[in-house]
Amino acid sequence: MEKYFFDIPIYRCSIEKHTQELDDDKNKRLQNIVDIHGPDVIHSESYKWIGDHFDRTQWYPWRYNEVIGWIRLYRLGSQVRGELWFTNAKKIRRDLKRKKIFYIGKAFERSLYKNMSSNEIFETICSELEYQKKQPPIKGRYLDMHLFLRTGKFINWKELFWLDSTG
Repeated sequence: MEKYFFDIPIYRCSIEKHTQELDDDKNKRLQNIVDIHGPDVIHSESYKWIGDHFDRTQWYPWRYNEVIGWIRLYRLGSQVRGELWFTNAKKIRRDLKRKKIFYIGKAFERSLYKNMSSNEIFETICSELEYQKKQPPIKGRYLDMHLFLRTGKFINWKELFWLDSTG
């Protein structure tokens, strides 16, 4: 029986790139106003209003909105496996509308052994995820392993995979 234990998001881009893209768009709009009305417009209420309007209507948070897929980790016997879920969008671009995520297939499977330490199991999973980052369709995208790396070192992986000597 499958035992899911972690979902790792795949983003279109990093949060830094997302923020930079939105900042660039906002600055272009504001620069258009300066180009049309001259540099004195920067001190006007209209200029401030246009910047605020962009923030209210065009800016959107990165987390959850830029997700284009997931690697879902699970245990099957003494194997760790990853399922790949990914968008069906023909072109992956900012602000995808009506995106749907579909099961693509198995991303990987790795056998684990009783003589492995909990840390070795964690490192095996991490190295597999690092490898997956370089494979299509994830290549060139942002695999957000931050939460997994932060919490994974505290998990008893031997117990999770029933590899401890008492189980």
